[in-house]
Amino acid sequence: MIGFKTGGIRLPDRKDLQELLKRDGTSIVITGDSLSYNRYDFDEQPRSNAYDCLPGIRSWSFLLRDAIHRNDAWFRHGHELPYGHLKDSSVLGPAALPEYTLPFGHGALAIDVFDKDEKIKLTYTHYNDTNKAVLYFGSVPGDTAARFDIYVDGVYCKSVNNDGAGQPFQGYNPIYIELEAAAGIEHEIVLTNWEQAAGSPQPSGQRTAYLLGIGSKLTPVHLTGQGSRTAEWLLNNLEERVTGFTPDLVILIIGANDRVYRTVQQFDQDLRAVINGIYTVNPKAYVLLLSPPSSINPEDPAHDDIHYVPDAKSAEYNAVLEAAAEQHGCGYFATSSVFAGVPVEKWRYDNVHFTKYGNLLLAEAIAEFFGLDAALLR
Repeated sequence: MIGFKTGGIRLPDRKDLQELLKRDGTSIVITGDSLSYNRYDFDEQPRSNAYDCLPGIRSWSFLLRDAIHRNDAWFRHGHELPYGHLKDSSVLGPAALPEYTLPFGHGALAIDVFDKDEKIKLTYTHYNDTNKAVLYFGSVPGDTAARFDIYVDGVYCKSVNNDGAGQPFQGYNPIYIELEAAAGIEHEIVLTNWEQAAGSPQPSGQRTAYLLGIGSKLTPVHLTGQGSRTAEWLLNNLEERVTGFTPDLVILIIGANDRVYRTVQQFDQDLRAVINGIYTVNPKAYVLLLSPPSSINPEDPAHDDIHYVPDAKSAEYNAVLEAAAEQHGCGYFATSSVFAGVPVEKWRYDNVHFTKYGNLLLAEAIAEFFGLDAALLR
């Protein structure tokens, strides 16, 4: 089940959440343990944090992030924008990078420039009362990273350095550039004054930018989960992982490791302290608690070790989540309900993590509750 309980004063309804996700400036955090980013079935290498993954993996939280950005009537992917350029040496087209490198699937426009004076011209119109345009770029971790200036309707607005060296998401960290752009007017956006930004720049002089898209509002989504962690760890790192972003919405999946390493009582105490810590920073924040899915051993349902947990034991920890949600006015989402009737080998990658299919099912279920069109996930 999913819904907001009636036991607390912080009781958003579905319409409230829909409006929150459309609002410019809403801050969202998706966090917890490894289930909060679930690199499994996308990346064979261990990734300790959500932001250690490539930003385009199609895990449920990354898909939800993209859907929230696309939840803007005037959002356009980079390759969908009308564009032009002056120099014959420049190359523009859909980004041809390995799978999962950039957010929004294959929607990015790759811009390769060899002349400093090149002017990449984009046109954009929106009718949002934000009176802004938001350019979404991907950082460039290689030797073709660039610095460039942005002009809107002939007026200088911002300078961008997209050098991804040392940046999160393996150097492809998304960059959000907010520009003043009145509604109802066709704006000309120009990228020019191109410089090389890498520490050891490409000898050919190539400068690269990945334009992911453009929209009319910014709803930042912070992916901050860390693998193999408990509610106690989250409490001890709450400012870094959650409250430092002053979130309006927190989506938290936690408990899979608690049911192995912490008692029910310890989990209950830690979880409630986490919730109270969030409300201390923003009393109006909406918190959605997701229970971890079943980690039962199908061949031996009573088996209980660090890998497999009987459903009866998991139910005790899920009851803590549900009770805390009701008493603190949070939302509660029974994740296992999404997979009811689905063969475990289809949705579960190992003892608890999701397959690609499992990620999609979960993303669709949460998006539906938030009132997001499932098409925004793809």
